[in-house]
Amino acid sequence: MNFQLFLLMLACLLSSVLNAQDKENAYSKDSLEVVSLLNLGYKLEAKSPHKAISTYKKAAKISESIHFNLGSFRAYSYTAIVFSDLALYDSAIYYNKIALPFAKKINYEKGIAATYINLGNTYQFFGRYDNVVDNYIKGIQIFKTIADSSSVSQSYQNLAALFSAINRHDKEIEYLELALKNNPKDNKVQKGMIYGDLGLAETKLKMLPNALAFFNKADSISKIVSNNRLSFFVSRNYGEYHLLTQDYKKAIPFFEQALHINNGINDEYYRTEVLFKLGEAYSNLKRYKASKSYLEKALEFAKKNNIREIQERVYLELAYISKSQGDYKDAYNYKELSSKFSDSLKNERFIKQINVLEAQFKSKKKDNEIYEQRLLLAEQESIINKKQMQNKIAIGLALLFLILSLASWLIYKQRQKRKDQELLVIKNEAQINSLESLIEGEEKERLRIAKELHDGVNGELSAIKHKLNTLLELNNKTIEEAVVMIDKSCEQVRAISHNLVPPVLENFDLKTAIADYCSNMNYIHEPKITFDYLGDNLSLSKLTEVNIFRITQELLTNSIKHAKAKEINVQLSFRNNVIQLAVDDDGVGFNTLNLVSNGLGISNIKSRVAFLNGEIDFVSSESGTSVNILIDIAKFNHD
Repeated sequence: MNFQLFLLMLACLLSSVLNAQDKENAYSKDSLEVVSLLNLGYKLEAKSPHKAISTYKKAAKISESIHFNLGSFRAYSYTAIVFSDLALYDSAIYYNKIALPFAKKINYEKGIAATYINLGNTYQFFGRYDNVVDNYIKGIQIFKTIADSSSVSQSYQNLAALFSAINRHDKEIEYLELALKNNPKDNKVQKGMIYGDLGLAETKLKMLPNALAFFNKADSISKIVSNNRLSFFVSRNYGEYHLLTQDYKKAIPFFEQALHINNGINDEYYRTEVLFKLGEAYSNLKRYKASKSYLEKALEFAKKNNIREIQERVYLELAYISKSQGDYKDAYNYKELSSKFSDSLKNERFIKQINVLEAQFKSKKKDNEIYEQRLLLAEQESIINKKQMQNKIAIGLALLFLILSLASWLIYKQRQKRKDQELLVIKNEAQINSLESLIEGEEKERLRIAKELHDGVNGELSAIKHKLNTLLELNNKTIEEAVVMIDKSCEQVRAISHNLVPPVLENFDLKTAIADYCSNMNYIHEPKITFDYLGDNLSLSKLTEVNIFRITQELLTNSIKHAKAKEINVQLSFRNNVIQLAVDDDGVGFNTLNLVSNGLGISNIKSRVAFLNGEIDFVSSESGTSVNILIDIAKFNHD
């Protein structure tokens, strides 16, 4: 998500505070005046930001005089937002820090969390990323405490934007997936936005098929909800995708559609960006007249809104067009203008680093002066040092001997440690082989029992039913009841047989097998059971698929039998050679400290996870249970 959109979200989040009830003060005449001033300042922000600041400061002064803590918090928070919009980030941090204690006094947790997020946002402009992450995490923890999942999701999405800005796209995707996981199910617009951001992150990793898949998901959501901003990003992202695949003719209609939608949301930054993208697309098609038209409009808006990075790119594209048309003078002039903006942006980005280097240089200079003084003293003492040289050589030889002895001892210990590790590896391999034999034996026994149930018991029950049917002519009610009981027994035998050896796992892949199993369980049992799959295509050996399927069966069975849950969610994902299986429910939970005594089911799960060299984590409370299993396929080779 673009940084301007983040600021807009944050402003909306804080402005929602305006409707909160102040538990500490009843509205007196003065407090009502404060509320009136806050409303007036909010209206002034866009056109007269300095007047808005003065109005908020007046509201803060009155609030403090009457001990109206919520009013003080709002006034200082809104002041910080205006300073941030004016790019006066030191002042924004200052007023956010002033606002924070007032929110803490009235235990206004949502306001505290929003302030931490705002501080994290502002620290980005100084490159102080440790402060950024620290404040984001504080805000997210509070949002989780108050169960504000929407704000948790938005905060993770903004944290992903930070990692995008520093080209850590792997971390960007990680936090976007957390945003998706925490996003409320009914917030479809936010879900569409996250899918769009995931697509953009994949384009930066050159994973264009993955990007297109996410863009398609965002498009599907935009068709069932009415939201201009989401529709804009869907069109813009499709245009960006076709631009990257060099299909410029397909890119142009999407950018034109995005430009049209932007008229409804009136976002100057994105209007400028889309105009530039249209100019770029037409330029690649060598339709220079149309390209120049769009580029000149983009330049006009970029100058008006002081968007210097786009001005730099426009001048560079105009230089390319002029060169292509043989107008080398204009090409040179445009290139010079682009370079000036490039230098200006670099200066802004690295001025902090220059200041740090300057401080380091001064410190180094001082260290050199001290070193020169010490060198002078050393020269004066050289005569004494020569007399002591023999003693030092003797001490040096003794130290060398000691070091060699210590090194020999360390080498010996290292070799011993390596041998112990080799023995441990052999022992682990033996345990794994034993466990593999047990699991294979269990599966063979399941197959044998399933066949016996199907071919033996089920056949005999069918024969008895046939014979009883011949007696139904006697209209004997007892015989009819016996036939019904035999039908139920046959169904149970078939169900047991399929559960022991699921046919879908024999004929299809793991994803299809788990989806089918969840669907059947959802039909049979009361809790709502859902299944989601994320990531790349998954191809595993049948033995590995069987073990993961059995783990899923056991976890679902435990939730259905013991959790008293209303909803159970199963999620399977595969990315970067790592399989993640998560089973979450909203049941009563259990004591994770007593996992050892929780029965054979937990033991079977742990054994299968250990067999796959995986990791398992149980998190349980009164509000539900979450089980996460990570399996790195590079760490096992069970064929």
